[in-house]
Amino acid sequence: MNAFVEAQPAPPAPTPTAQFKAPSRIGFSNARAVRITLAVAALSLLAIAIIASVAPPLLFPILVAAGFTSVRVYLSRTAEKLTPSGGAALGAMTWLWLYLLEALSTAFIIFTAQGREVVKALKNPELAQLVDDPAKLVPTLILFLLIGTVSGALGGILAVRWQPRNGPSH
Repeated sequence: MNAFVEAQPAPPAPTPTAQFKAPSRIGFSNARAVRITLAVAALSLLAIAIIASVAPPLLFPILVAAGFTSVRVYLSRTAEKLTPSGGAALGAMTWLWLYLLEALSTAFIIFTAQGREVVKALKNPELAQLVDDPAKLVPTLILFLLIGTVSGALGGILAVRWQPRNGPSH
């Protein structure tokens, strides 16, 4: 029995598509997210220190830009797609690191003699009054925490919304 078997053409090769990983959990257990947000927070603190004395109204845009930058750097380093909530989490993480650095420097100013001398050298009566009465400082710090968290999260959400639909380019 001689049967000719017709060769069937091979199925067409699938078109190459970019392979993206499912989003990782964004939080303090994500080492990459922690490193990126900490680095951006440190750079943002420098920007805030420079801008605060020159143009205080630009502080809010810097806080939004910090969250935005964290998401853009994270997307450029991973093949993940982020959801808006993931972007908000990265932005908020950036702000929390920034807030921690700011809180430590504030504690240094309030609780050390060197810090008090720095405040006197600045010749800012409002700042001196806050340092002399830390109870007045607490509401300011709470307000700063709320505004910063919201603005960092907003920056993260904006960065996710503006990412290319195909994902990050490499």
